[in-house]
Amino acid sequence: MYNVNLRPYGEYFAQAQAITTSLVEGNQAANNPIRMDASQSGAAIRMATPRTTGSLAVASSASVTLTVLGAKTEGGTYVTLGTAIYTNEGESTKTFGPDAAICDFVLPDMALLAHPYIKVQVSGSAAPTGSVDVFPHYISRPGR
Repeated sequence: MYNVNLRPYGEYFAQAQAITTSLVEGNQAANNPIRMDASQSGAAIRMATPRTTGSLAVASSASVTLTVLGAKTEGGTYVTLGTAIYTNEGESTKTFGPDAAICDFVLPDMALLAHPYIKVQVSGSAAPTGSVDVFPHYISRPGR
């Protein structure tokens, strides 16, 4: 079970979200599926293709950017916690099949804010085809 996408039931920031070259806010981000400040340390945000029939094609020299924001209160001012970027440096289009991880953003322990917000964007001249899921992903940490 290496590099498995363990998705908490019903906890998605975006599910089967079609992404374009313009900025897309997660289609479930307003639901705030979990309070990130209450999560165990070792949490990450993962962007992956949908499980069964999902795919995503990223053209050569295009990038997929996942931006994670957070606010202290619901409806409060959001601040950017960071970004994760996948760039296709190859000479041809890269196609991710079902349940493929595209990128992770590991949340720093001290920067967690209660109310998360996600943005996904693709840059490059060719529009991508396919969709992604964005969800909390818990990673194991060695004991101290």
